[in-house]
Amino acid sequence: MRGGIFAQAFRVAVTSELMQQSISGKIRAGHPMAWLALLATAFGAVGVARASCKTPVPVARLQALDASVDDDPLRAIGIAVEALRKLPAPPSLEGASLYAIIADANDTINDDVELRKAVDAARAQLAGLPETADIAALKLRLVLVESDGAQTRSQLEASVAAINEQEARVDRQSLGYACLLLVRGRIQGRLLRPELAAKDGLHAYELSSQLDVPDARSEAAYQLGNTYRRAGLYDDALRMSDEVVSYTRAKRQNAALSMALWARAQILGDAGSSEQALQVLAESQRLSVAIKDELGVAFAEHERCNEMIALARLPEAEHACLLAVDGFRKAQRTDQLAGSLGALARIDLLRGRPAAALSRLQIALADDGRHLPPGSHARMYQNLADALSGVGREREALEALKKSVALSKEADERRRSLAVAVLAARQESERYLRDRQMLSRQVQYERERADSRELTRRLAIELAVAIALVAGLLGYLLFLSMRHGRELRNQEAMLRQSSDNAPDPLVLLDAAGRTRFANRGMFARDDRPEPAAVFADYVPEDARKPVATAIKDLLQTRQPVAVEVSLATRIGVRHFDVRGLPIMSDGRLIGATLRATDVTERRNLEREVLDVATRERQRLSSDLHEGVSQALAGISFQLHVAVSAAQQGRSDAYSTLPETIAQFDRAIASVNSLARDLSPVQTERGSLSLALERLAHDLGAGDDAPRITMASTPANISVPERVADHLYRIGQEAVSNAVRYASARNIAIDLTQDGEFITLAIADDGVGFATGTPIDGLGLRMMGYRARLLGGSLRFVSAPGSGTRVVAVIPFATSRPSSMPDQ
Repeated sequence: MRGGIFAQAFRVAVTSELMQQSISGKIRAGHPMAWLALLATAFGAVGVARASCKTPVPVARLQALDASVDDDPLRAIGIAVEALRKLPAPPSLEGASLYAIIADANDTINDDVELRKAVDAARAQLAGLPETADIAALKLRLVLVESDGAQTRSQLEASVAAINEQEARVDRQSLGYACLLLVRGRIQGRLLRPELAAKDGLHAYELSSQLDVPDARSEAAYQLGNTYRRAGLYDDALRMSDEVVSYTRAKRQNAALSMALWARAQILGDAGSSEQALQVLAESQRLSVAIKDELGVAFAEHERCNEMIALARLPEAEHACLLAVDGFRKAQRTDQLAGSLGALARIDLLRGRPAAALSRLQIALADDGRHLPPGSHARMYQNLADALSGVGREREALEALKKSVALSKEADERRRSLAVAVLAARQESERYLRDRQMLSRQVQYERERADSRELTRRLAIELAVAIALVAGLLGYLLFLSMRHGRELRNQEAMLRQSSDNAPDPLVLLDAAGRTRFANRGMFARDDRPEPAAVFADYVPEDARKPVATAIKDLLQTRQPVAVEVSLATRIGVRHFDVRGLPIMSDGRLIGATLRATDVTERRNLEREVLDVATRERQRLSSDLHEGVSQALAGISFQLHVAVSAAQQGRSDAYSTLPETIAQFDRAIASVNSLARDLSPVQTERGSLSLALERLAHDLGAGDDAPRITMASTPANISVPERVADHLYRIGQEAVSNAVRYASARNIAIDLTQDGEFITLAIADDGVGFATGTPIDGLGLRMMGYRARLLGGSLRFVSAPGSGTRVVAVIPFATSRPSSMPDQ
């Protein structure tokens, strides 16, 4: 993903040249406190002329070039490279400063590969130089810009560790501390730790506002916007985004404005406003082109691809993604390249091309997705499962699906950690409130003692000092209480927004089984559980006992529980799958979460499929017993009569043989009919074309039957048995519906193979139905289910009085014959 909003951000503020020289002298003299003094100077300066987070390079003649990075980063890189060619070979402070400028410029255009190369080169220049305040400040600047360009999880974790190590040495009310919070908050957000990112971002935003440093405040707003977006708080994210866009536009910082607009487009896209997101992306891309930021253009094309997919504009989406792939490949951004390949795979799946999707996903998921950005693995493995299923590799699809579920479970655990943070913050806030009340009672007690006797001057002074100390402590506790209350409200808002987007009803319980929070009504009820009430009392009477038992087991054993309940509602019996998970903190149970999933439709479909299978077996048994079996019994009887007559020498012994042969032929025809019903394609030598032609002939026979025609291009299409059977049953159901329910007189079956797809179309001139009419019935649902099993699609085109056209489109990769057995 892209880095911070300002290339100048996250560099350490320094004091005047005089203070730097003083500290340099102490370092050279070996003063034991010199390093602490250097850090205090680097992080504690606020009233400097350059009120920003960037430490100017120590070489005075390069500071103008350093300041120009934000306006034209590519020009700054060119000038710095040319200056490096003219420098003598030995390492120097000037060479290290030029590489630091190159690192900043690459950070601005998001070229993290070149950024890290420049940082390594700058450190190599500094390695042989004696330590001074200038060199120490430049090294710290390199640490922070390197953190800004961290991409992999290991790099991000290492950056957090380095910043945590420096935090204890920084003045908590300084601009430098705000800068460290900004760096760490952005990295925590990229590591999918929204509660930590929000905490650092909010603190940095408030501190930079108090210090009146607009650059740092705008960067904090940028990071908060990203954090709010990841948490689903889109209104807050857009509010922060507006502030950043307004500031960078007013300052005419084109590189920063391009990035801010790109971030705003992400927020709009996640909020479902894809059209607005595309408008904002157009301006971001125009600015990136103007400053020749090719990687910025690639980011914009990648986001434009995602929004086009959301709008189902697949050709434009594919074009944008291909441009993004080309840009990321040139920039050697393997993480974003993998993401764009995943987006192209989604397009392939939507177009019914699972084989092409599988090829791209295998590249994107190389080394188990090591190059993917954090948070995208679960979706990528879900797409991989769909692609594998589409090409008939069901066993591998199941493994990919299991991996996707496991990764999704990790995301759920992160959401549960947010719930833990809310409960812990609330408990801490309540503890501070109790401490404040205790101190208030203590102050009151001291006042009563002072009123009970005459105090001496010394005692009065001591009491005044004590009261002042207590007042200060109370003020501090009040400040902490307000801060924790604010954090609690923010975390509760994040939890509420995340849970509102969940597909199932969720409820958060405390350790006593009482309701703390619910995102919506449960068990087909409109009202939510009341806060602080026993949740089991909310459950309808029919299911109260099993649910109460499950909650009791969950809280006592601290193990996940699952129970399925059935309820009689106003729309019939509904079935719910209730699952619970404990919430632990420091080995102590502090609550639990419950989820209730409505599985009624799934249960009904399972029952209908079993009923149909039972009826079909009964029909076949009846046909064999009443038809073929009876016919063979009659033939056997006639043959016995003929044999008996022949043994007696009667002249009419063979007169019944013609009728017996005719009955035998009819029995053979019955057996063939049953065989065609069981496996119509195999009875036609594996040809799907011949099987459908036989279907048209059989259903079109008779005086009152409709006219049914069948055409195949090419004339004989053979596919694997599983594919052929599904396509045949789709055609059989469509033709039967046209004959039985649509009063059709003419029906046309058209089977086509065009290289990439096999298309089966059944058109009739029946009564039709209105567009948008809900399509119900087990047969129609099974038609769609069969098409999806083959990785294809099924659609109905109809209008009242204009007949109906049913079209099934199956990818040819799915239907291509193979020497391998079906999974």
